[in-house]
Amino acid sequence: TLNSGAAQPSTGSSSSGSTSSGSSGSSGAIVTAGPTSTPDIYICEFVDQKPLDGPQMTGWIYDVVWTFRNVGTAKWTKADYYVMWTGGADLSPTHIYKLPKDVGYYETVDIAVDITVPPSPVGVPGYITKWALVNNNGEQICNFYHQITLTYPPPTPTP
Repeated sequence: TLNSGAAQPSTGSSSSGSTSSGSSGSSGAIVTAGPTSTPDIYICEFVDQKPLDGPQMTGWIYDVVWTFRNVGTAKWTKADYYVMWTGGADLSPTHIYKLPKDVGYYETVDIAVDITVPPSPVGVPGYITKWALVNNNGEQICNFYHQITLTYPPPTPTP
């Protein structure tokens, strides 16, 4: 999760800079070009998360949805890019989710993960489940998490 002062998603980059030099003209002068850069290929930008991190009722089942924007130059294809559980609390019955659609430059995508809150109450710090967006080369290009700060039992029905 990337809210309330939490760390921003880490992003990977597969770009490289290059320099070149050469000679020009008959004067024998050497012309050296300045460094050139290639645009960052794999970059994501956190946009939103629902629900936000916080307490949850024990046994509750819900989807956490993160919204990311592709601000790199590579298109995220639903055939090759996916979201993967990377550690922390194992709160999802599924550990890999395909992207729901292809995501071009500056487009957004909602990534939904099924969450099941354990049945026993637990106090702070609760549970943190960690996830990553993985590119077509198998590299984690965005790392993010969801934190259930504590869990509480469901209310007792009133007769």
